[in-house]
Amino acid sequence: MITCEQLSTGKQVARCQCDFCENFTDVSVSFGSTKNFDKINQTQINNVNTVFQSLKKRGWSYIGKKMRCKDCEEKRRSKGETKMAKDNVKELRQPTKEQKREIIDLLTAVYDVSAQRYKGSETDKSVAETIGNGIMWGWVASLREDFFGPDGNEQAEQVSAEITQWMETADGLAKQFHEKLTELQKSLREFNAARQQVAKMADDVKKVKGVA
Repeated sequence: MITCEQLSTGKQVARCQCDFCENFTDVSVSFGSTKNFDKINQTQINNVNTVFQSLKKRGWSYIGKKMRCKDCEEKRRSKGETKMAKDNVKELRQPTKEQKREIIDLLTAVYDVSAQRYKGSETDKSVAETIGNGIMWGWVASLREDFFGPDGNEQAEQVSAEITQWMETADGLAKQFHEKLTELQKSLREFNAARQQVAKMADDVKKVKGVA
């Protein structure tokens, strides 16, 4: 509720009273002179944008023709967020008994319990897609974890084994290359040393000839 007040100092204010508690705040606004200043209707006050701009800055709100102070507005928002959270929980679909049976039946066929992985290239997602009927792969994952075992499949293991083998081969080749390079560097050093020795011997021969 907003009313017009004229303070003892002569200052004119819009007194904003919370509709849910006793809190109020004054906004300085000049409404001009009137004989019935305290009876100016709310429509006239509502047209003064500065009032609402000031209230917004103070954390107040005016929703559904109801005014809330900062504290009441925070409570309203908090309740709204709690309700939204509850609604979101309600919206999370759960599988029916029939859907659970369908998932478990297919998992029994495509999951290797002894190897603790899916057969072939099967995954939680592929199982859900195979069954269809609105089955979510998250339901499959949950039932698999509870009754069968961890994620993973045969194909992924094979690819992983091939990658490991390739990396071992690559490491072996790298080692051989390093050994060959080290051997080549050693031969190059020996060659340079021999060339220097030959050059020195050639110089000595020239000196001897010069003396003769």
